[in-house]
Amino acid sequence: MKKNILLTGGSGFLGNLLLKKYKNEFNFICVGKNEQKLDLDVYQYSIDDPSLNISEVDNITILHLATFYSKEKEDNEKINDANLLFGKKVLNILNQEKLSNFIYTNTMFYFDEQNKDNFYTYSKSKFSKYLYENVNEGKVSEIYLDNTFHSSDKRKKVIPEMVNTINSNKENPVQNKDAFINLSYAPDVVNTIVAEIKQPSFKVSRITSKHDLNINSIFDYLKYFKVNQKQNKEVLKIKKSKYFSNNLIPEINTNHHESDLYDNLQTLIQIEKN
Repeated sequence: MKKNILLTGGSGFLGNLLLKKYKNEFNFICVGKNEQKLDLDVYQYSIDDPSLNISEVDNITILHLATFYSKEKEDNEKINDANLLFGKKVLNILNQEKLSNFIYTNTMFYFDEQNKDNFYTYSKSKFSKYLYENVNEGKVSEIYLDNTFHSSDKRKKVIPEMVNTINSNKENPVQNKDAFINLSYAPDVVNTIVAEIKQPSFKVSRITSKHDLNINSIFDYLKYFKVNQKQNKEVLKIKKSKYFSNNLIPEINTNHHESDLYDNLQTLIQIEKN
């Protein structure tokens, strides 16, 4: 029998990738702020739809991916609505006795001095606290994520912006050329989340890369591949992830198997065929 998965964020970056690969393996019930038809002919219910009767669904896993990311103060209301109020609505439609697992993706910004105090991080952490206060003990799997990347990512974040610049033959947009970033390939993240669905650990864990990459060298690596249509690993500057020296952060998810970094980055660049 297929597992019942209530998925939030099905229209988003990770949710869309998950549906594409696993929509026939699980019984997905997609819930969002608005009623709409998602890609692949998947229907999304509105969280406020009175006909949405989740309380009668047996052995249901909640996969809560829905989020709104921004560092801009003018977006604080949207952030609060998506990251806190929407999550509370999800909890309100649950039947705790029929809940198998609640999987929540939090942000590694919580452990980052530069980003831990912004409103986005606050909203994610606030819901995490609310989640543990309102879900029966032993039914929560909380997974912290850092930066994820994939060719389908259209968010206004550093990697998509960099790729757009390269594909448009514009100048390097990287301002802090000494900065490093931790990147995880989105399909690796999706597969790890699915492993948590199939065999829940009910733990707090993280999905991060074992390496941090110099942002400017990512641009150089992708630019080289675009121009020469071949790989040059020496261009990419890599060091051991800073997370391995921080004892305050969760352990890396045991289901996480990082695939080839160089090949994954190359998929971001479309090579023109003659």
